[in-house]
Amino acid sequence: MFGFRKRALIILVFFSVVTCRKPYEPPAIKASSHILAIDGFINKGANNSSQFVLTRSRSLLDSVTDLPELGAEVMIRSAAGMMYPMFDTAGNGIYVSELLNLDAGQKYQLAVTTAEGSKYLSDLETPKFSAPIDSVNWELVQDPSFGTEVVNVYVNSHDPSNGTKFYRWDYLETWQHVSEYALM
Repeated sequence: MFGFRKRALIILVFFSVVTCRKPYEPPAIKASSHILAIDGFINKGANNSSQFVLTRSRSLLDSVTDLPELGAEVMIRSAAGMMYPMFDTAGNGIYVSELLNLDAGQKYQLAVTTAEGSKYLSDLETPKFSAPIDSVNWELVQDPSFGTEVVNVYVNSHDPSNGTKFYRWDYLETWQHVSEYALM
């Protein structure tokens, strides 16, 4: 008889613990504020174009992978009042300017007006020249998370005037695959 009571008590405790649970959904998961993110650079010098990617943040419950900001008006403005429009030619939220000849001695800013009418304006900044690259190295290493070999690329640079402390490098990855064809 005691064994039955003990088992019944364990089952009762188990069901009370399991049925009293409520899933916790913090406000951050449900939030759908879709904050605007702007990524890019104003390129100066002769015959350079600038590119900015405008996207919206996603909530954790969103099923879409990208939320590009479409239909925005994007402009580069100089301190002298010149305006250079940028266009989303592919309809993917990537806004590109025409080839420009921006004076490196002037200050520039980015002005964005979204399709819904929100306006954003960056500070006026003097463009900086990129420091020269000292060396480029690479190494082939084993990636434990995927169990494959990966290539790590290292770029070494410095600013002789010590005016630049942080660097950002973008690159275009190009592949060539040669398959062997065996005659039988």
